[in-house]
Amino acid sequence: METAKEIQKTLADDIQNYETNNQVQAHKIISSSKYSEVQEYAASNIHNYDPTAQAGAIEATYATGNQSAITACDAQLNQCSGVNASESTYANYVQNQSTVQAINDAIANGDSKQLIEIVQNNNIEITSYINSCSQKDKEIFVENLCKAASESQLLNFIKNNSSMLDLVMRYANGKISKDKRLGSGKFCPSQSYYH
Repeated sequence: METAKEIQKTLADDIQNYETNNQVQAHKIISSSKYSEVQEYAASNIHNYDPTAQAGAIEATYATGNQSAITACDAQLNQCSGVNASESTYANYVQNQSTVQAINDAIANGDSKQLIEIVQNNNIEITSYINSCSQKDKEIFVENLCKAASESQLLNFIKNNSSMLDLVMRYANGKISKDKRLGSGKFCPSQSYYH
């Protein structure tokens, strides 16, 4: 008769055969096992998942806080084609979580200057934050950023986060001069900004 650990390990082995859009959720479920050994085993299988599911599974492993699972996960990052192994380490995850918390604190406290400082010092984490948050949270983030940012700070933000152009232009309230918007065409603003 199989033990609970053996059954859970078998389930962990099967995750790679699940539909791509279910692999991260299945990994999260297995990663919530009360058995550290199961969490570690599942973490060592992430390289077998669909490349589009690997980053989410890695993050779910890091969120467990289980050091043996984290070590197993990090040991096979170079086999994961869906992530950049040098950027997907536990240290970067912790830094990203710290940045997300700092962004949320700055917004909650209405501290736009702190938000600008975070953006200037943490571009990789900001991009990750933007890609993972809801549209409403993106709007709140950009609105607060635009309150205190200078034109050059906003242009630099757009350069590093081009997907945020429309939101920045909506909340910038004339902080970006027309010649900068039209300028070299780098940012390709829509016609509505030419007024």
